[in-house]
Amino acid sequence: MKNLLLVTIVLFLSINILAQDSKAYIGVGLGYAIPSGDAMIGVDNGMELGIVNFGYRFNENWGATINLVSSGHTLEATTDVTWGLAYLGVGPMYTTSLSDNISLDVKPQAALGMVGVYVVESNSVLGLDGAQVTGSGFVLGNSLVFGSERGLKFSVNFDYLFGNWKTTTYTDGSSFDWKNVGYATAMSKLSLGVGIRYNF
Repeated sequence: MKNLLLVTIVLFLSINILAQDSKAYIGVGLGYAIPSGDAMIGVDNGMELGIVNFGYRFNENWGATINLVSSGHTLEATTDVTWGLAYLGVGPMYTTSLSDNISLDVKPQAALGMVGVYVVESNSVLGLDGAQVTGSGFVLGNSLVFGSERGLKFSVNFDYLFGNWKTTTYTDGSSFDWKNVGYATAMSKLSLGVGIRYNF
């Protein structure tokens, strides 16, 4: 909650001070997600979808970004269970020009509402279908962007999500705290992908 409040204050002040030079983009992305960390053991690599990638530049270099991201994975122990990870990334954005048609966006973000959901395709894993794992994290996001100032642009994206899982909640309402049961909580995910965006 403190992170969300801090981001909101920074965005509000920046919009009021620098909005006259604003530029925005909206886009989507597709990538390959590689999980790691003690709390991600047994989770296979998967595909990632940047459902919404939004950015707003207040001036030539500074702006803000909001990204809704989801990735799908299978579990090594069974072929009957898939696992989805999603979060809303919110944070500042720093853009530097590398040439006339290439720029680099550096986008550190708070991963709000980070959640993992189990989907069981058979009855072989009872009680797990629909279970949700929640936690908190941060994203170190980078995009190498190709294209002219306005219109369609293409990007190569490198995102590193890291954080901790906190609670698992089952569909029957029961739950447990990972730390209280001695589970390793550290998780991370490296995502490599491409995107398309429209600048306006």
